[in-house]
Amino acid sequence: MIETKGQKISPHIWQLGDQLYRLDVSLWSHRRIREIFRGTLRQAQARVDEILVELRAKKVHASDGSLTFRIFRDVLVYYYERHYRHTARGRKSKYVYEELLADLGDVPLERFDIDLFTRWLCKRSTKKTKRDRVPRPGTLNNYVTLPKAAFNCVLKNGHKLECQNPLQYLSKYAPKNIQRRVIHMDEFKALYAALPIYLRPVFEYFYKVPSRRSEVLSLRNPVNLDLFNRTLTLIDDESKTDEGRVMPIPHSMDSYFNSIPKESEWVFFRPETLADGTIKYHPLRGQGILQAIQRAAKRTGVRDITVHTFRRTAAVNMTRAGVDLKTIMKAGGWKNVDTLIERYLPLTMEDVNRAMEKVDFVIEGVSYPVKHGHLMDTSGRPVKADAVTVNENSLTRAA
Repeated sequence: MIETKGQKISPHIWQLGDQLYRLDVSLWSHRRIREIFRGTLRQAQARVDEILVELRAKKVHASDGSLTFRIFRDVLVYYYERHYRHTARGRKSKYVYEELLADLGDVPLERFDIDLFTRWLCKRSTKKTKRDRVPRPGTLNNYVTLPKAAFNCVLKNGHKLECQNPLQYLSKYAPKNIQRRVIHMDEFKALYAALPIYLRPVFEYFYKVPSRRSEVLSLRNPVNLDLFNRTLTLIDDESKTDEGRVMPIPHSMDSYFNSIPKESEWVFFRPETLADGTIKYHPLRGQGILQAIQRAAKRTGVRDITVHTFRRTAAVNMTRAGVDLKTIMKAGGWKNVDTLIERYLPLTMEDVNRAMEKVDFVIEGVSYPVKHGHLMDTSGRPVKADAVTVNENSLTRAA
């Protein structure tokens, strides 16, 4: 078991002691390598570069080449141990892996096909959860993507199966009950005043930058904070999509980010003053800020709001400010423009009215005042209904 504690020196190196380091190197869609290294920091970085070269070349160890895949459990465990368990999605959705193992783990690969999996998925879609409700489409999609990725991982790493990916043509469930809620400025000001002081910076960031709750709360100081370039950097296994990305720091929040205490390990934190007068900095928890925003919403009368509503609101505000879709996708970490448009950019009548104001203009001789139920021309004389004709260039009143 590799020691997980230590001081983070770089995205792949943790210092455990004097000339003792833990290396944790991974690449998207490639296997992961962890090891303990003894030597100088320069030598440790050189070893990391060697591991990255091996991963990019997709070298398979001799022990991997002798693996045999007879049942679905072999494929699923192979993918889980080498990649899925080390990702943010794998840590939060371990129940998906466990249920697939329990129900389908002993199925031989020659019998595992799309029909068998579809029948199991239909039964799973009617099974109620602990909250006494059927799974949502997003939850069912987790059951679809995990086995598909497991088969692809086995094939990409050079292992041979008697069949190709049996689920490669299986489609995801379409989302239902897409929320259209957007937080207006007056509502945000009321919520902001009702929140605890230590939570106000993180919710201000949520409101201005389309970010995910788990990604923002995982930001560490100074590992993920770059004040010189005014960015917040996430490495591969810290984001939901397992692909590192960069988030901007708004100019209006420079004072907060520049005043983060060096003693705080986290970018957003909860300070606690101990009995001896020292201050201890605690990380923020996702459930804690969800409960805080619910209490603030109850006190202010704001309804139908969650932490994720801030992500949608930030995307809508960027759209209304004239920001193009490609820039919004970059800022929010979306990989699919269809998902951004359909689920995060709801079109309201307010947006339609604003668009009409941009193209609306007055045409001379067309707009008439109304007096006593009659149209009046510019000289104040009534205009008959058949007294307006159209020519090629403009609308004019017939003589």
